[in-house]
Amino acid sequence: MISYLELSDIKQNFESDKNTTPFFFPPKGKQPHISEPYRISSYALGLYHRGSIELIADLESFQITEKTLIFLPSQVIREWVFTPEEAINSALFFEKDFMVEQLGNVSFDKKIHFMQADRVIHLNLSNSEYNQLCGLFQNLHHTSTRSSRHRQLRIAHALMSMLLEVDEMFLERAVSGADKGLSRNEELTREFKTLLATHVLEQRNVSFYSEKLAVNPKHLTQILKQETGHSAIALIAQKTILEAKVLLQNASMSVAEVGYALSFKNPSQFGKYFKAKTGSTPNDYRKKVLLA
Repeated sequence: MISYLELSDIKQNFESDKNTTPFFFPPKGKQPHISEPYRISSYALGLYHRGSIELIADLESFQITEKTLIFLPSQVIREWVFTPEEAINSALFFEKDFMVEQLGNVSFDKKIHFMQADRVIHLNLSNSEYNQLCGLFQNLHHTSTRSSRHRQLRIAHALMSMLLEVDEMFLERAVSGADKGLSRNEELTREFKTLLATHVLEQRNVSFYSEKLAVNPKHLTQILKQETGHSAIALIAQKTILEAKVLLQNASMSVAEVGYALSFKNPSQFGKYFKAKTGSTPNDYRKKVLLA
């Protein structure tokens, strides 16, 4: 079971809910303050103009400063670590179904290599790249606010143009070596995180992941410790707690149902695990976030 925030929830954080389509372009401004980990149902693209913020996604930390572009696929749980220097960004959110319906192409995303990578894309932009994307964001914002019988189709085409330009920047880094090839240890770490995202609801045993990766459990832990600073069991625990926090924010699920969704044998086992890792009971955490 996976819990998502919908576009309507994101709109509330931007204090805007006027756009009812599965595409949302909030006004340029401060990054909205969402203090807990969450997962949204849409793709997200953000262009940062000034300030700084830390993004934690896929158990990786990304330092975001001015002239940075971020792409987030829908399944990634993300956390924002806010700094005294507020981040000013332009952002947009869109559902795959929106593009499929408007473009009449069920595989439009197959043409976008960075979307096929199915991971967070973090690009530090040159001045020319930044200026180019500023222009594309401005054009898309104008298109999204313009009254037109073909408004949604125009939005989809303008967005597709932007995605293709971002893909050019992504591919140029791959060709030039700016996005260098991964070492074997880095590949193994990425493969482990991919498996973890897929199986964490059912599996918290290191041996399960080491068998899938065809490596010794001890060797896997050594590599992960070297690459991330955390052992395999620690990363599994981090991901489990992230999933638990996201599910606990869904008021329609009981705490017991959250525990069972995470494959704990009973609510007591889940409660002890959660408290040991966070210092709070699942109920206390839920009360805190739902009353915030």
